[in-house]
Amino acid sequence: MLATSQTVVKNVPEGKVSKKLLLENDRRYRHLANRITDIIWALDLKTFRLEYVSPSSERITGYSAEEAIGIRLKHFVTPEGMESIQRVFVQEYEKEKKMMSDARTVDFQMVQKHGHLIWLEASACFYRNEKGKAIGIVGVARDCTQRKEAEIRLRRSEEKYRHIIDNINEAYSEVDLNGNYLFSNSATTAITGYSQEELVGMNFRVFLDEKNAKAVYRVFNQVYQTEQPVKGFECVIRDKNGIMRHLELVILLLKNEAGKPMGFCGFAREITERKLIQERLDALLKQRTVDLIHTNKTLEKTNTALQVLLEKKDETRIQLENTMRFNVNELIMPVLEKLQNNGLTGMQKSYVEVISKTLGEIVKPLLKGLPQGLMELTPSEIQVVNFIKQGKTTKEIAELLNVATSTIDFHRDSIRSKLKIKNRRVNLQTYLKSLD
Repeated sequence: MLATSQTVVKNVPEGKVSKKLLLENDRRYRHLANRITDIIWALDLKTFRLEYVSPSSERITGYSAEEAIGIRLKHFVTPEGMESIQRVFVQEYEKEKKMMSDARTVDFQMVQKHGHLIWLEASACFYRNEKGKAIGIVGVARDCTQRKEAEIRLRRSEEKYRHIIDNINEAYSEVDLNGNYLFSNSATTAITGYSQEELVGMNFRVFLDEKNAKAVYRVFNQVYQTEQPVKGFECVIRDKNGIMRHLELVILLLKNEAGKPMGFCGFAREITERKLIQERLDALLKQRTVDLIHTNKTLEKTNTALQVLLEKKDETRIQLENTMRFNVNELIMPVLEKLQNNGLTGMQKSYVEVISKTLGEIVKPLLKGLPQGLMELTPSEIQVVNFIKQGKTTKEIAELLNVATSTIDFHRDSIRSKLKIKNRRVNLQTYLKSLD
């Protein structure tokens, strides 16, 4: 600023400048410099030494104006800060040669007098002599340590966040309200086949057929309206190579700093292999069901056939048992009974009794399941039972057996007693048939 004030004074025609005016201008500018909280500074273009520093410098840097003037800039600035300054200086000096230079702002670190590092934000431009040639740099600097440290923390946090997002297995993407990609991680690249650079600005509808596009739109609209995330939504996309991929999505609303919706973000997990396995399992289950139905029908037919065979077997067995029982009781026992009553010798009677008992033992198992009374009947009573079941009258039975009717009545009474139906008003023929 001093250099600027001197230039102004020199541009006034000589002889018209009074000493009082010079002193007044100098006082005014010094007072102004002393009241400004930012650092005003001037730098020699050839030596990069400070020509002027406002008093506010001491409060920020720890160096008084007297200490700082004449010292090279690199004494105060870190090497990294000097690289930034020199890079900007080279760019602006090339413009200055063409008289196109404008004020530039740069952030850099400097070392305070007591050794602490702070960040300064400096705005500067070239100043010229009477001939218009750039001879120095003048600018304003202010302490921006808090802002810069906040930016660094934010950048580190973002880098950490990006690192985590970029290394998770799930695909993560951010799109604007129209569905255009703003950001995606490497897992998204693996699924879609497009690079992260290719995806930026691309609309998600590129991957979807009409059916899936409508489904995704409905879900996005739901998230926008309710501001609630949707989890487990499934859709099918077609990647860059035309391969169909099944995805399971989690979709959330993306808001700006003011809390207003600005897009959507979400995670996608590929479930193609799981869907293929599920389809194979479903097909296998369907085939198994068909096989089981067929097997069940075959078993039913086999069971029916076996049932018929068993029934026939039972019928045959019962028929054989009845035949054997009938032959023994109807044909053999009556003959043996007659033999016993026709003058046999003692030895002969013994043989006949043995034969009768043996036949009784043979027939006895065939009588299982019959009422106890039937099993106790004598051969003669069994003959009478069979005739009664055939509907024969007492007289007809007596004639057939060549005995008196009283004998048949005796047998009838004995049969009722053994069947425990004596003195009951039960038709003997009907009762005997019910036992079959």
